Amino acid sequence: EEVITGNNWDYETLFDPSKKIPFEVSVTNAVYKENKYITADVNIKNVYADAVEGLVTTELYNKENQQLIEKKQQVITLNAGENRVITEQFTKDVPYVGAYFIKTYMERSEGSNVPAEIEFSNTATAYVKTLADDKTPPVISGAATSVPNKNGWYNSDVTIHFDAKDDISGVDILTPDTTITQEGEEMEVTGVALDKAGNMATIDITGINIDKTKPVIIQSLPDTQSFGSSITLAFEAQDQLSGIESAYVLLDGAKYENGSSVKLSKFGDINVELIAEDKAGNVTSVSKIIKVIAPQFKVSGYVIPSFLASSQRSSKLMSGFKVEIVGTGLTAISDENGYFEIKNVHPDENYTLQITKKHYLLREIKNVEVGRDVQISAQSSPIEMWAGDMEVNGTQDGVIKMEDVMEMAKLFNTCDKEPVFKPDYDFNGDARINLLDIVIIAIHFGRSCYDEN
Repeated sequence: EEVITGNNWDYETLFDPSKKIPFEVSVTNAVYKENKYITADVNIKNVYADAVEGLVTTELYNKENQQLIEKKQQVITLNAGENRVITEQFTKDVPYVGAYFIKTYMERSEGSNVPAEIEFSNTATAYVKTLADDKTPPVISGAATSVPNKNGWYNSDVTIHFDAKDDISGVDILTPDTTITQEGEEMEVTGVALDKAGNMATIDITGINIDKTKPVIIQSLPDTQSFGSSITLAFEAQDQLSGIESAYVLLDGAKYENGSSVKLSKFGDINVELIAEDKAGNVTSVSKIIKVIAPQFKVSGYVIPSFLASSQRSSKLMSGFKVEIVGTGLTAISDENGYFEIKNVHPDENYTLQITKKHYLLREIKNVEVGRDVQISAQSSPIEMWAGDMEVNGTQDGVIKMEDVMEMAKLFNTCDKEPVFKPDYDFNGDARINLLDIVIIAIHFGRSCYDEN
């Protein structure tokens, strides 16, 4: 644009050269916009020593015949040194045809404090730019509406949005939002803006990386593995575009690096999850169950009623004791030698054995460690069981006391020929319930299963 400015005063003849006119004015950005209106920026600066009030006059002229088309006026007050920009808009004779110029100056307002002999301001003019004068392309910008991850990758469609600005003729055509759906690396999208004068601007949005495909996991882990052995938790992760970011293994929820070697310390099914993530954030997970096969051992030993001497062992009295590994469902019944054997016992460091028989105190043996075949007791030193905890109304209370003696007394002096005889009350197996059976109860009278254990 061409700006014409000029002063019509003489500093030396009008006033002291150290003092200037109150206002300096200029016109910029006089533009004919989009066949709708003409705008111009009027720049006003107070160069006087005091605050001054004045009337701003801005006029639109036909360049060919110098005819005034429209006038804008407003009163303003500026402090000393203050600068202000006023944008005036002319719309009287839309559409405008031909060439135009803007003229602006300041006039005294009523009650002005500036002496009359001092010129109030200069006069400034500027030609109005039209479509024919617009040689400047639009300003175009563009960017993705979403941000990539820390590695610079997306794992979904990406939309590019464009903006454009043209202060003279205005934007006519602009590339609309463009969505990239295909996968690829270092892709680009070009945006185009065209103004009404035919000027074109382009922009390339580059470096767009999209990977929507999950990694591939290849594994050959075994279906079964022996207890106590070591297994290598390794698999191959492949990604053809963004590449692998991380690969790891979850073993029953515990995290291990890909390729880790782990000793299997529990038997049964273990859950293995193989996980791979690529640089775009796509995740693949493969689950597998590995059965850990534990070795099976036997737990054995001998039991004997405590009242029997080694020379008095009786097959009838030594059999029938139930031995159970608590919590496993594994049991055995002692034979005529008092021998028991529990098979198929898995390794453990903290088993509890319970030994029971009707009318005997329960006995527990705790902290039994099984990592091989275990013999709890030998035939020469069997586990002793205390008789006398009589079952009363279907319950044994775990204590040998007077109620047990009274229960035995109910059948005192009966023999196996009588209908009321109960063989399990006959502790010594002599086919009679007599004083010897009472004495057997008395041996551990007042004791409980806790004492024995």
